[in-house]
Amino acid sequence: MTSKNDPLCQEFVRLLANSGWSQSEAARQLRLTSGTISQYMSGDTRPSPTTLLAFKCLIGDKLPLPGETKSVQLKDGPANLEEGEQTLFNELRRMEKPDRDAAVKHFRGLTELMQKREVSYRKSSSVPDGAKRAVSDMLDKGRKVGP
Repeated sequence: MTSKNDPLCQEFVRLLANSGWSQSEAARQLRLTSGTISQYMSGDTRPSPTTLLAFKCLIGDKLPLPGETKSVQLKDGPANLEEGEQTLFNELRRMEKPDRDAAVKHFRGLTELMQKREVSYRKSSSVPDGAKRAVSDMLDKGRKVGP
């Protein structure tokens, strides 16, 4: 029997909190049962490193697994995001698909409007540098935003 103090169980709890998902949503996204998620949360069962890596990839978490020094490499996502950009993508990933699609549509409209008005993003403290470029590039390349 493992315990809640097990580093892999603690990592799962951290990832769940960072994802913003409920336990049932995490089960759905990870293709696990709700009972399995409950066992991870209670420390009755230790999640495998593969499960943790899958969870990290789903939510864009790049921190290394407990006991490792190398960070997780996300192969199909945007690389080297600044903190504000990562925050934007994390928020999008937490949304249900219809809401995410609407948010992306509105964001794209906002960026087009700002381009037409020739507003400098660098002068606005509310929009992180590179956020507009990263989202536009991702959308233009047809990459999927979210799980």
